[in-house]
Amino acid sequence: MKPLLNVENLSVWFPKKVSFFGKPLTWIKAVNGVTFQLKAGETLGLVGESGSGKSTTGYAIMRALNPREGKIEFCPDGDTVYDLASMDQKELRPIRKHFQLIFQDPFSSLNPRMTVRDLIAEPLKVSGQGTHKEHTERVKELMAEVGLNPAFLNRYPHAFSGGQRQRIVIARALTLNPKLIICDEAVSALDVSVQAQILNLLMELKEKHNLAYIFIGHDLEVVRHIADRVAVMYAGRLVEDGSAEDVLTHSLHPYTQSLLATAPRPDPHFVYENKPLSGEVPNPAALPSGCVFHPRCPVAKDCCSEKVPQHTQLDGKSVRCLMHEEDSKHNWDESFSLAETIQDD
Repeated sequence: MKPLLNVENLSVWFPKKVSFFGKPLTWIKAVNGVTFQLKAGETLGLVGESGSGKSTTGYAIMRALNPREGKIEFCPDGDTVYDLASMDQKELRPIRKHFQLIFQDPFSSLNPRMTVRDLIAEPLKVSGQGTHKEHTERVKELMAEVGLNPAFLNRYPHAFSGGQRQRIVIARALTLNPKLIICDEAVSALDVSVQAQILNLLMELKEKHNLAYIFIGHDLEVVRHIADRVAVMYAGRLVEDGSAEDVLTHSLHPYTQSLLATAPRPDPHFVYENKPLSGEVPNPAALPSGCVFHPRCPVAKDCCSEKVPQHTQLDGKSVRCLMHEEDSKHNWDESFSLAETIQDD
């Protein structure tokens, strides 16, 4: 069966400096060569530090941003494949109902001048589906499905809490029965207790409607809870991709290991033994040569600044690190342990 989404070599660049005639002279390489697949009913967790290109990747898949190159093959019915990257806005319009977006901030993603009924029914109105009465019935159905009282359909967003507003956003995303929903930090603006409720709701809706999610987030424990697969991004590149259990328990890339080593633990007596990563994500307008992670990598060798690592398939995961490439392994000791390398003196 064909995958629901097949992304190949996706790149998104923004012009930083242009000539007098408007020709770009330098570029901000926000996303570079991203490749992954997503099956129907599967959840992919996209993680990484701020500035790693996670949200930009999501917006490019939605075609809210135009990719510089690459393929975005979307197959909503399991038969017909659409290359979203090559389609213009007119061609995209009938396809957009199959993929939706949930934004990070439920406060700014809802128009304060519109009632809940109008907010949730807007996709139906834009797509020209149904009558006014049918819209109202669909809104009531969706409100009940996401845990909101349908009697409140004529209220405005300011009358709801943050968690309730995010439920409204989720209901709006479900209006046209999509196959794919991109969740851009969908719970990070909410209280911890509310986060758990929204995550459980998303998982229930996934099972009920066979939805596929791309869940963009920072919190590795949240991603572990909801994701089937995890892809780790750094400086616009995917550095590791595999099942959630493999990536978050037996990670191979030094960046993934460093993220996991410093992740918050729900234990007040836990003592962090490893040093956090020094420095910041590099400027996408001036990326370092070779492996983009080498200036911060605790195990970098001389070759890391010269050679760009390629994707290596290992133990069911895809990892982008010279340490795992056959022709570069000799630069590292076989008995190497990352924990020993970054441990405090």
